[in-house]
Amino acid sequence: MQTKDLLANQFKAMHRLWDDSMEGFSDETFNWRPAESRSLSAAFSAWHYLRTEDNIVGFVLQRRPTVWMTAGYDARFGLDSKAQGTGMTLEDAQKLQIQPLEEWKAYMKQVWVQTDEFVAAVDDEKLRAPTSVRPLGDMAVLDALSNMCIGHGYRHLGEVEYMRGLLNLGSASGI
Repeated sequence: MQTKDLLANQFKAMHRLWDDSMEGFSDETFNWRPAESRSLSAAFSAWHYLRTEDNIVGFVLQRRPTVWMTAGYDARFGLDSKAQGTGMTLEDAQKLQIQPLEEWKAYMKQVWVQTDEFVAAVDDEKLRAPTSVRPLGDMAVLDALSNMCIGHGYRHLGEVEYMRGLLNLGSASGI
């Protein structure tokens, strides 16, 4: 098995869980968070992660505009074209709204396609090559994909699962 095959399998499994995690949410529940808390909505966690994967795979690794920008999702959702949550104040993060949910799911699918196509075409030489991820600095392409995408993605997926539990939606992983 080649490294890219392992990456492809990891992304496929994680993307399937992300897709499953969206089931059962309405526009209202996707954007809900407990009042009087420092928590963030499932919408914020999903937006932050998806924007990160889109940025890493599209812009950082391929030096092309993100799906977010080329498909006009910033305008569709009334959000900034470049922001993805890092450095936002808690107050601003708690105000973020994503709707309609069906439009969000379409964005997710486009990011998955972008990632799948990149991983299918990458070779070991490219995976070892350095890239710069702001604000973290230089790292190998493989580290950007495995840490900034896969590891980071599972972390925020856990936040979405937690919100699903609070909303009595059940676990998307079947547990």
